[in-house]
Amino acid sequence: MSVHFLGIGNNYPGTSSELSGCVNDVNDVAAKFKPYCATSKVLTNNKADRSNVFKEGKTFLDRLTKGDLGILWISGHGTREKSGSVYHEGLVWAGMDVEWDYSLNGLLRKRDRGSVLVVGADVCHAGGLPRGASLEATKPRTGKRIKAIPFGLCHAEKYIGNPEKLTALPDVIPFLGCQAKEYSYDAWFDGRANGAMTHYAMLSTELKPSETFGQIYLKLAGKRPKGFLPNDEYDQTPVVVASAKNLKRTLGEFRKA
Repeated sequence: MSVHFLGIGNNYPGTSSELSGCVNDVNDVAAKFKPYCATSKVLTNNKADRSNVFKEGKTFLDRLTKGDLGILWISGHGTREKSGSVYHEGLVWAGMDVEWDYSLNGLLRKRDRGSVLVVGADVCHAGGLPRGASLEATKPRTGKRIKAIPFGLCHAEKYIGNPEKLTALPDVIPFLGCQAKEYSYDAWFDGRANGAMTHYAMLSTELKPSETFGQIYLKLAGKRPKGFLPNDEYDQTPVVVASAKNLKRTLGEFRKA
């Protein structure tokens, strides 16, 4: 059994939608889990385009065999498109290419069914990625930088999937930065940029062998005053969509090869 990591972080430098903390996010998560990982790869900024994401994503998923743990952490912009009364969510790669929820769902299925996958998505509207959402978005706080791009600024085909047919992925534990109607914030902590969800997720993770993923989530987003998010600065509520069985899994079950 072994642990493999892939991080995809984009600050979109030189664009009107530039962010500050996304590259730091994936590098921080990679460093946090390095003692456990057999392999680790990080794609940032222009290297985080669709071609490289698909290439490195396939390599990452192909490595996962029965009993392995994969950690995929994505930090950048999210977007959404409305069709009728339903919204559809997507991730935004370099070049403003969009990966819709149904496409992401299909990609993550292409791995050994005996493996476990943790997916962190520190992007706006992340809670809608496992399915379509009919919720209107809340207004972002004035003066706060958010991880969202209007669909009109992206290069993407119209949504062609059916959100009602999206089903939960087997043995996937997603840590999603916010609810479908919310925004994820690009923030600053002690003079250093990070996504708010990633920053607090790393504070919530002690790397104890007996620590469960469910315990990490409760530290991140449990009822206040115990949970970090939402708080007075960042009104985003992280979401996890996983079975009780998987939330009881521990990092200690997986060992460096």
